[in-house]
Amino acid sequence: MKYIPEQARFVKLASEKIGYKYEDLDEGNGYLIKVTNASKSIFLSSGAVCSYPINRATSVGLASDKSHTSRILESLGYPCIPGKHFFITSDRIKLRNTGHEDSDSFYYADKLGYPVFCKPNRGSRGDFAERINSPSDLQQYIDRAKKKYEAIIIQKFITGNEYRVFCFDDNTLFSYRKNPSFILGDGIHSIKELITVYNNTLKGAGISSVNERTLANNLAESGRSLSSILTVGEPLNVQFRANLSAGGWIEDFTIHPRRELSDLALKCAKALQLRVCGVDIMDRSKNCDLSDLVVIEVNGNPFMSSLVEISRTDIAIEVWVKILKEVL
Repeated sequence: MKYIPEQARFVKLASEKIGYKYEDLDEGNGYLIKVTNASKSIFLSSGAVCSYPINRATSVGLASDKSHTSRILESLGYPCIPGKHFFITSDRIKLRNTGHEDSDSFYYADKLGYPVFCKPNRGSRGDFAERINSPSDLQQYIDRAKKKYEAIIIQKFITGNEYRVFCFDDNTLFSYRKNPSFILGDGIHSIKELITVYNNTLKGAGISSVNERTLANNLAESGRSLSSILTVGEPLNVQFRANLSAGGWIEDFTIHPRRELSDLALKCAKALQLRVCGVDIMDRSKNCDLSDLVVIEVNGNPFMSSLVEISRTDIAIEVWVKILKEVL
């Protein structure tokens, strides 16, 4: 079956619903689209661009830089995970001041205290989002990540319930809890063998595989190793990333997000001047009562793929119906 991005599917269905002409200008691949109403047309893309025409490109650009996003929100007094960006290549070293090179990252990680959480400053979909346990693990992470990315974020490692809140203008249309990817034991195969199978599912999707060294260090904390065999049906979280594209899963979906989540998400959207965005928030409270929220990041180009998983594509289609009617 031919792969078509969800965004293109949503735009096509929305166009058909309101009688607009939909044309795929990318040989049917869905990455370049033209939608026409009478004599007026608009070009759209499903790729890593400003895909929502009602969003400002500047706002989407700022949101795609995780360091900039955190600094903007922190300047307004909104809670964010403590972190700092570091450049891991020397490609543009003459264009920046000192203090943010890879050599500086080790001092900062020591200051935060291991474990820390690392991810690309401009990454997405959980790619290279990893818990790092030691300076040697950090060095190995940098060596791997710099083949693909110029800068990373090092953050304080925190745990809690992670939520995605979808904002559209002054409303939050839905929210859900994001859960990390896991493998299930079968009583026969080792963790290493199961991880190999899991990693194979990520190949070709632009998402980094689970690093066995990092996983081995995490397993050691519970007295297990890569050669350990999980019992039948026993789950094991393999990464601290809850992205659907990386095998994460969702629960507690609602079209009536809790006020605590909605209020913080809408503040973030307003701060970045994004009319459409997804805000990832973590609840660190011991009682899981949303009393200790921090912003993880803001996605200025959310694809709403989660709605396919739970058969609520009607929401995505309605979003695009409103957008197309406004711009055409």
